[in-house]
Amino acid sequence: MSLRVLFAGGGTGGHLFPGIAVAEELQRRNSHVEICFATTNRPIEKQILAQTRFRHRFCELESTTSPYRHPVQSYRRFKQASRFAREEIVEFHPAIIIGLGGFISFPFVLLARRQKCRVVILEQNIIVGRATWLNSYRASQVCLSYPQTKGKLSQKCQQIITGNPIRESIRAANENSLDTSEKKKLIILGGSQGARNLNSAVLLAMEKLQHELKEWEIFHQTGELDRERVENRYQQLKLNVTTAAFFDRPEELYRGASLAISRAGATTLAELACIGCPAILIPYPHATHNHQLANARYYESNGAAVIIPDRKLECDNTVSIARENNPLAQQLQELLRSPELLNNARQSMSQLGRPEAARDVVDVILG
Repeated sequence: MSLRVLFAGGGTGGHLFPGIAVAEELQRRNSHVEICFATTNRPIEKQILAQTRFRHRFCELESTTSPYRHPVQSYRRFKQASRFAREEIVEFHPAIIIGLGGFISFPFVLLARRQKCRVVILEQNIIVGRATWLNSYRASQVCLSYPQTKGKLSQKCQQIITGNPIRESIRAANENSLDTSEKKKLIILGGSQGARNLNSAVLLAMEKLQHELKEWEIFHQTGELDRERVENRYQQLKLNVTTAAFFDRPEELYRGASLAISRAGATTLAELACIGCPAILIPYPHATHNHQLANARYYESNGAAVIIPDRKLECDNTVSIARENNPLAQQLQELLRSPELLNNARQSMSQLGRPEAARDVVDVILG
């Protein structure tokens, strides 16, 4: 008899990727598992799931609105999501619902008990998301990425520290990688949506450090809206750079990476830890409850990363002082000139990796 598991959640790639990692491990362990993903209709989610073999369904939601400022629109949006959840649960008839976080996960979990579905929640961040907090009151188990999160949810659910699940392709890329101490590969990650302020700071740093970076291979994920601008600037620099709005094959991006400049999304950090790649972190300043800063501090406190606040990246190209006092360029230069410092950070990052997190989550699901 097959086991049907429905993964509900989304909003960013950071919500979806851990679910995909768990789905891969579920199918590896049990060939009779049937899997469905239910998420929103954002382009990045469609792009990610289109590359998987899993059944997927998208909810055509209105844009996100504040329930306090736009109560009528928010209520309409919730009713729309609830109708979508009810239809998918009735059609697919899952035995287990996995909440991945994000608004869309809430109506699925809310309806789960009525349909006699067991609920397991994945929380990627140190600071609990609103959906996870609400869903924890209806969940059997919540799988946490960080020990600091334990105790901040409903006491009705079992809280288990598993780490943030990493996709098999990335784990394999790390296992098959050559000694990164001999490589010079820099990756720049603005998240699945890109990050204009981060991109601008990177471009100024590249301009200043062309000599130090001339032997480095550079990969820059720009985001769709900023790709043309970034590419045009790179054409003026004598550097070995590959740009993409979004890299479809992360295993190729990560393989052999020796340093990253990145936002501090939980899934990106877990992937960097899995491959042992230290990072200069620029947390997204408008993340809910500033959770990216909390994530970044965990890695910085363990010697695996350094943090540069986004507010310090005043990168207007017309302001000459930004070129002279770019804190990103200063931090990057310090790491480039100190192989010992970079190697120590690499070792610290590797110690934080939890490559078996997907296996541990599946143990909970099948337990």
